[in-house]
Amino acid sequence: MHLTYIMHTRFPTERAHGHQVAHVTKACTTLGHEVTIVAPKRKNPILESAYTFYDLPEEIIVDYVPVTDGLALPLPKCIGFQLTQWSLGRALKKYLADCSSDALYIRSPSLLPIAIASGIPTYLELHSLPSRQQEKFVAECNQCHRVICLTSPMRDELVSWGADAEKIIVAGDAVDLTQFTAGEETSIDPGHIKIGYAGQLRSMGLSKGVEQLLEAANVLIKRKQNCTFLIAGGPEDVQKEMESSLESDVKRSVQFVGRLPQQDVISFLQSCDILVYPAPASDHPFYQRDTSPLKLFEYLAVQKPIVCADLPPLHDVVNEDAVLFYEPGNSAALADAIALIMKDPDAASKRAERGRAIVENCTWEKRMEQILKK
Repeated sequence: MHLTYIMHTRFPTERAHGHQVAHVTKACTTLGHEVTIVAPKRKNPILESAYTFYDLPEEIIVDYVPVTDGLALPLPKCIGFQLTQWSLGRALKKYLADCSSDALYIRSPSLLPIAIASGIPTYLELHSLPSRQQEKFVAECNQCHRVICLTSPMRDELVSWGADAEKIIVAGDAVDLTQFTAGEETSIDPGHIKIGYAGQLRSMGLSKGVEQLLEAANVLIKRKQNCTFLIAGGPEDVQKEMESSLESDVKRSVQFVGRLPQQDVISFLQSCDILVYPAPASDHPFYQRDTSPLKLFEYLAVQKPIVCADLPPLHDVVNEDAVLFYEPGNSAALADAIALIMKDPDAASKRAERGRAIVENCTWEKRMEQILKK
């Protein structure tokens, strides 16, 4: 099958969705499909090619369609974005008029009308659900060849709106296990514990729970626990904001290492004794319905003890046999969970082993085989 993956953002990008697209398309080529990635040609602060930045195989074709880059113009951001998307829509209509692909693959609902109008079977991968025009969106979903929801709660809500359940498949994110060493025994040095977090510090106006992690650090350090907190991620301005909020005695035990290249993230995770997936207390759909975080799969793959915010979508992937859950937003409970791992490293090691066993079935190839099967 020749699959055309259409993006609505610049490519490459430092954001996690770019890496997800790269993993998805590489998996498709591994499965024997031909893949073309189509992205808007925009001003990009990343000077490397997509092939170098993501280590894409040469058989993947990357096409760029010309657009008016409104975000590079002296316009309000919302207007610049709308101008860019309008221009991208025009360019894609022209591109698809001559497209001979067997199927289209998109992850942006805004591109759905254009994809459907092309008459080419369309796979829609949903990372969130729209808050408006639900009837129109459902009608468009029902014209797709297949709709991929990242989580069960997302699938259930979409079906409750009237979407055809027969067309919907649940497929969370995944991991490239070839980058990870399997079966490493977890050991925790009680003399000095390194507690790690890797990911965005804040994104799309939403907290990633790092504030609660820092509050938990404050609790543990005041308890005289011998530990260091290692935090990798950006943006840089948020890092500086967080650093400035720390008390002096806590600051000595918290190290911000900034945003890391993907190849360095794995080494960072392997250097930690405990990994934390935090989250704030929030009713926002991202936390309650949509999230399928890449970092959780990477945490599982390095076979380290994990403390994880107890969010409903994450139960698609892990349970209390594999991670230690805590109440989202409760920094004292987070501190207690970390302390429990330090107190009982043998039980933590067994959970880490079970977590690695879970993620063995969460590879990108297995995910895309499930999605693309007829």
